[in-house]
Amino acid sequence: LTPLARHTERDVINHTLQCGLNVVLQWSKEYFMSVNVAKTKCTLFGCIERHPLTLQLDGERIGADRTPKLLGVTSQRLHGMATHAAETR
Repeated sequence: LTPLARHTERDVINHTLQCGLNVVLQWSKEYFMSVNVAKTKCTLFGCIERHPLTLQLDGERIGADRTPKLLGVTSQRLHGMATHAAETR
């Protein structure tokens, strides 16, 4: 599951994603499933990360990943697919 949010204001992005994470956590509890916080990461694309997102899942802070890999494709915050292209050569 990959929740996404797009906005010019970081607070709006943070709030939107936090609400989505809360829904996922509630749903998983209702269906007797757990979410692994250690495997849950966030990435903020398109900006220099001076103030990272402050997302939490079940009271624990979610870590950041500067080059996330989703379905085998590696992305970068500022350089798009450069890392993925280099890995496939």
